[in-house]
Amino acid sequence: MKDLEVYLLKLINESDSMAVFPSEVALQFWQRQLIKNKDLKAIALDRFISWDRFKSMCLGYPEKLKRVNQVVRFLFLIHLLDENKNKAVFKSIIPEVFRESSLLFYKSFLPYLPMLNRLDEINVQDTIEGWLTKKSDLEYMFMRYEQFLKAKGLFEPNFIKSELNTSKQNFKIIFPELIDDFDRFEPLLKASKDIDFYSCEKMLFSDKAEFTVYANLEDEYDAVLIKIGLLLDQGIDPWDIIISACGDSDSLVELYARAKRYDVPLFLHQGITVSRFQCVKLFSQLQNVYSSQFSYDSLEELFQNRSLPWKNEFLNNQLLKFGRESKCYIQEKNQDNMWDTAFRKAEIQKKNLGYLIEFFGVFSKLLKAIVNSKSFAELKDKLMLWVQRFLDTTAWNDQALRTFQFSVKALDELQDACDELNLPLRGNPLSLWQKYLEDKIYVERPDKLAVPVYSYRVSAGIIPAFHFIIQTSQKRLQIVEKKYPYLNSHEEKNLSNYQNDMSADFLKIYSHSGRNVFFSFSESDYNGTNLIPAKLMEKPGQSKNENDITASENLFVQENLAWKEKGRIKRLHSLQADSIERYKLTLELKSEYNESSGVFSPELTAQLIETVRDKEGWLRLSHSQLENFLNCPIQFFWSYFFGLSEQERDTQFFSPMEEGNLAHFLFHVFYQEVKARNVTKLSDLGMDEVEAIINKILEYDLCSYQDKFPIPPRIVWNFYHKNLKTQAQQFIENEMAVLGHASIIDTELRLEERLESDKIKIIGKIDRLSQVPEGLVLIDYKRKVGVKKNLFDENVNSYQLPFYLRLLRAKYNKGISKAGYYDFTKGKYSFVLDSEKDGFEQTDQSVNRLLADLEEKLGLLIHAIKSGRLLVQDYGNQNCEYCNYRGLCRRKFVLR
Repeated sequence: MKDLEVYLLKLINESDSMAVFPSEVALQFWQRQLIKNKDLKAIALDRFISWDRFKSMCLGYPEKLKRVNQVVRFLFLIHLLDENKNKAVFKSIIPEVFRESSLLFYKSFLPYLPMLNRLDEINVQDTIEGWLTKKSDLEYMFMRYEQFLKAKGLFEPNFIKSELNTSKQNFKIIFPELIDDFDRFEPLLKASKDIDFYSCEKMLFSDKAEFTVYANLEDEYDAVLIKIGLLLDQGIDPWDIIISACGDSDSLVELYARAKRYDVPLFLHQGITVSRFQCVKLFSQLQNVYSSQFSYDSLEELFQNRSLPWKNEFLNNQLLKFGRESKCYIQEKNQDNMWDTAFRKAEIQKKNLGYLIEFFGVFSKLLKAIVNSKSFAELKDKLMLWVQRFLDTTAWNDQALRTFQFSVKALDELQDACDELNLPLRGNPLSLWQKYLEDKIYVERPDKLAVPVYSYRVSAGIIPAFHFIIQTSQKRLQIVEKKYPYLNSHEEKNLSNYQNDMSADFLKIYSHSGRNVFFSFSESDYNGTNLIPAKLMEKPGQSKNENDITASENLFVQENLAWKEKGRIKRLHSLQADSIERYKLTLELKSEYNESSGVFSPELTAQLIETVRDKEGWLRLSHSQLENFLNCPIQFFWSYFFGLSEQERDTQFFSPMEEGNLAHFLFHVFYQEVKARNVTKLSDLGMDEVEAIINKILEYDLCSYQDKFPIPPRIVWNFYHKNLKTQAQQFIENEMAVLGHASIIDTELRLEERLESDKIKIIGKIDRLSQVPEGLVLIDYKRKVGVKKNLFDENVNSYQLPFYLRLLRAKYNKGISKAGYYDFTKGKYSFVLDSEKDGFEQTDQSVNRLLADLEEKLGLLIHAIKSGRLLVQDYGNQNCEYCNYRGLCRRKFVLR
């Protein structure tokens, strides 16, 4: 479709012309495409509009009337079907046996409303027996709908003849064959001298479009993804590659799963009914809990919805446990509330369940208020009150939060329509809202640059560099618009003009829809066998070449070939591709690096320093940065100045870091609870009270940790929770025995020292600081205390405690009595400085030696940063095999 681009470029030079595209997707594509044209200095984007925008601009309707929308249609139909439920007004379209359930038919009837004015077009002689009765029902619906529109000052566009007003502008309508309602306006538009058409009437099916046949859907997906991956590796912009999928959204689940395997980023530009999202299923689950009278099964389904960020999962699980033990499964008729009965029995047995009774009371009361709301506005207020009480919406990911807000906003739409039309509410607001959401389409916004995936119809009219049309089959390529949606297939078969078949036009356009077009077809998929589209049968099918390296799933075979055969592009996993690219980056940096002196150029050094300064212009240095630099300046360079590291695969549910975070959280909250009791020493509390504090944290406060951080699956979390109980018991026993007499100063204490002359901040965070008569006690929690923590080796390789000692001396100007680590996995202390054991004088001398050594090493680091001497040649290499940066190192490059 190169001719279309030439046509549009010519149109830009016509100041009074505007291009009308069949969809917003086509419009946005051509705006981006034309902006890329280097010969154009500027483009007036307002001269490109969509078909819907054109209709609102040029097709006039009565000014005093308001256009009807889908919300209004929905509310009208609900009222009409509610009448039929009480007294039959429909004899044919809703059989008497289903009259009580009339509201279930709203989804089928909703498409009828805009097309009811076409009833008279159907010749009675061409219809089958029973049509007159059905037509009578539809005519009654039409009559009631027209009465409703007139009474409310509304109009249905299909019911009123529109007038064309172009305001003497010229409009070029692109591909009118792709516009589903174009036939309604065709006579009016073609009679105007101000409107021209870019049609596909004379267009032939392109011979350049490739067509490949695969045995099954998996083979088709693999081949397409490998081809796209190769294009991305060549540097093709993801927006220049488009996938048009002919299948439904369910069939794309496998495509997304396989895309992750091939490291191909995809984004689905396809509307999905919002009710299909997990977080939106909350509303039906709430309805189910109430309808089942809070049965155990319904509560379990609600509480185990992992997409919901519960504020207190512990109480949820406690309630479920109590429900199981009390057999709160089914509410018998004429029986007292089973939960109230179970709680009364527990009180008689003197079980302390006051907290659980209160929790269930608030939960059930708010839920009943939601279900029994009298309006959509009240429903929204009650629902948000319930959500605020039981869910932490800040813990939702962006997609979940957006879909939830989108759904709640629909309540405003419904309430605004009720208020504006002065319609009394018929039915339960919660049930009606859920019905409305079943047809409410939500389109997700992309969070990152990815290859767009459109549904087949949506992407018509665009011309990317590479266009993959997948899942093509005879059935899926059919684009048929029914003129009379209320006719069944056996009723419309005698009519000559009952549908508008646009299949051929769409297929012709798609064959020209890119500089490179690839149709693909799978002989079988999850729905069974498929038929090749008749038009595509004219092209010979190309079978997949199993010997082609692009079809290989063994990425490591491809990686080896990538190194052995220079210039041949292969599809690599991101870990492999990043490693190669970073190695190349290292080589490029050599141009800025003086090999003989080991110093970067002054210009680059100044740029690097600016990248790591904070907002106030200070460089922040920690013990880990110092250790990183001393171990290998190259490591320090990559991590501190570039923030780079090799990506690692997560091979376990709970990493050692997460275990450490959990233990740190427990110990921090424990001492905060102790301090809240206005005591200075742990020994001031008895062991019973200390154990009570720990148990409270494990049972209640630990839930706040779950709110802030992701936790693994329940069975794994239970294991670590149980393990934490053991660690907590060991902890309090050690505390009482070793440091019970020490006064608590603070926990997680953040300190910093400023070196004004160099604009440097020395920073650190101390896990716990206490005090005994001899001086301060410094404790750092560790998952494992290794040999390297010995501060008195000839070469100190851990500067964490020296950093802390320096910061403490600057702030408190007091002596250090003890300093060391608490190993929470083994449950024991390891003191590297201890005045009680070695004497205060010796401890003080040791501290002075450590601080002097630290001062020297800090001087080396600061000088290296300021001078640019970062890639020195005499770095240590004893840990190269385990280094996280070996994929970047100039000295030793190792494929990961």
